[in-house]
Amino acid sequence: MPCLLCHNENLKKVYEPPHAPGRFLYRCRGCGLLQMSPMPNAADLADFYQRYDVLGEREPYYRELWGANALQTPEGKDIRDRFIWAKSFCKVFGKTLDVGSGPGLFLKLVKADGGAAAGCELNARAAARSAQEIGVPVFPGTIGEIPETGFDTIALWDLLEHVNDPQKLIEDCRARLKSGGWIFIETPDEAALLDRVVLLLAKLGIGGPAATFYGLHHLVLFRRATVARLLEENGFQVAAIAGAATEPGRIFRGNGIKDRIVRLGLGGLFVVAKLIGRQNKMLIAARKK
Repeated sequence: MPCLLCHNENLKKVYEPPHAPGRFLYRCRGCGLLQMSPMPNAADLADFYQRYDVLGEREPYYRELWGANALQTPEGKDIRDRFIWAKSFCKVFGKTLDVGSGPGLFLKLVKADGGAAAGCELNARAAARSAQEIGVPVFPGTIGEIPETGFDTIALWDLLEHVNDPQKLIEDCRARLKSGGWIFIETPDEAALLDRVVLLLAKLGIGGPAATFYGLHHLVLFRRATVARLLEENGFQVAAIAGAATEPGRIFRGNGIKDRIVRLGLGGLFVVAKLIGRQNKMLIAARKK
């Protein structure tokens, strides 16, 4: 399978995710993109995300995002911070589509700000529940199935890394945006200090962190240069790429000694990463040309 971005066929095998048997992560020797091969098809992904715990029936992280005080949780604060960051570019949220809208907290903020919010969520149960609770339309499927166009803003929060064809996703976004419309993205930065440490640990036989990071949920991983190239080659002008960090307690939530030590270690690592510009997430603002 050639590189999804530059079509180079010279790829280097990097890692075999234990939760995606028979699949490997490869790095393109041309542009540096990290991608899974063989790639799951659309039917595989649709099935996977119908079973994914978006509703929080097993995972405390998602459960809290459906609660009455969701925006006061650390994760809810992250969503509010994204909203404020995006608004600093677009100034006003008009007709806005959140792709992969999950519990719909970003939609709630856009609606409260006076924007015409709509969502798109592959998990049909989550789409139905968020639409009912927030009072906005949420399409149960992919953006490629949405006939509506003329959006002022499209958000892809923690979505780009989950799709098997990121170029098609960006093309679909562009087709549904007005001229001059904004796209906002949050996605992991695979050049982050954290990723380098995790892959080093895997090589040393400590595979737990890598097993958490890499699997069927993360199919294509970008760094600043590759995500900028993806957008520029598909009709967008990148306005900004900023670093961001995941809340350590999102995954390691327990009060045991092990979880506390991990949170402390990650906190220190994130401080260093911020100082050297190698945080584990990227925020991207780009405008349709």
